[in-house]
Amino acid sequence: MKIRIPWRVQTAAYRPYQHGCSILSRIPKKSSGGIDISFLCNYQQTTGATVAISGIANQLGYQHNVDAHIKPLSGYSRLLSLRVRQYFSINSLTGQIVFVDIEQENNTVERLIGEKKQVILTCHALPTILHSVPQSKLKRNLELSTYIHFVSAYQRSEFIHHYPEINIESKSFVIPNYTRQSKKTTTTNCIGIVGLLNREPKNAIKGIQLAQLSNARCIQCWGSDTIHDIDDPGLYSKLRINGWTNSLQKMHGTFDVLLSASRSETFGLVVVEALSAGIPCVLSDIPVYRELYSDCEGIMFLSGDEQQDIRSINQLLDQAGTLRQPIINFWNDHFSNEAITSAWLEKLTQITS
Repeated sequence: MKIRIPWRVQTAAYRPYQHGCSILSRIPKKSSGGIDISFLCNYQQTTGATVAISGIANQLGYQHNVDAHIKPLSGYSRLLSLRVRQYFSINSLTGQIVFVDIEQENNTVERLIGEKKQVILTCHALPTILHSVPQSKLKRNLELSTYIHFVSAYQRSEFIHHYPEINIESKSFVIPNYTRQSKKTTTTNCIGIVGLLNREPKNAIKGIQLAQLSNARCIQCWGSDTIHDIDDPGLYSKLRINGWTNSLQKMHGTFDVLLSASRSETFGLVVVEALSAGIPCVLSDIPVYRELYSDCEGIMFLSGDEQQDIRSINQLLDQAGTLRQPIINFWNDHFSNEAITSAWLEKLTQITS
């Protein structure tokens, strides 16, 4: 039986946890040879974007002096390592290079530029979707920022085409997201569908309908307590709705194949996290998935033909065990922390030289 902890109790417990993390993160001395880097993000709920941005901060913290602004009840407190100095006051940040998100206020970015900071706008959306930022605000942040970080070539091209009046091409670069590496030791013969499935663009209902007709024993849904377009989960006998977990291994231990029927993505963090554990994936045939994952042996794309797609799901369920190591090898070559860190260190050298 699940024990439900009241939200007020969770909130009351989280505040001292945040303050404890903030204090502990400031104990280590700064490195004399490192670059001073700050993360000043306005949006701090836990989503794929905040997971991705915290990954950058955590990894750069191994070699550089990294600090970050956290708000009360911020999801970043749970995501940031203690290598990243965490402050409730913006005035405590010391970075000469400052990462901001697309939700940051224009006047804040203007102030940073006025203080001669080098501002990196790290972008985890598409021009008009996967975010709720007003176009005027987003456009101004794109104009103001010294550099723009994209996570895929497809995403970058979409911004260049959508905002031809802004010189995005010359000041932007592409570095894929970091992965919270996972491990898997179980065999379940289940399908996994992961993300904020209460949002229409995730198209979770399509994946559930296909998985229901497949040979999968069950359909493990993770990331939200409800699913868009499904009012009666009992209509799908294989469906299991698990809500949110911060434990990748707990989640990945419940399924053998990831299924994503998402209509649009900038990167697909849940896909690359699954690949790190050697989990094969059936993916919607969208440009960014093709760009990033089509060379992986354990990837198949939805065709729109229901019978063909069910066969693809069943094939990967049957082959999941033998595909595990080739998939992990692909992840090591393209998305390991070492590969992504190398790209970031090279970029930071260019910025500071």
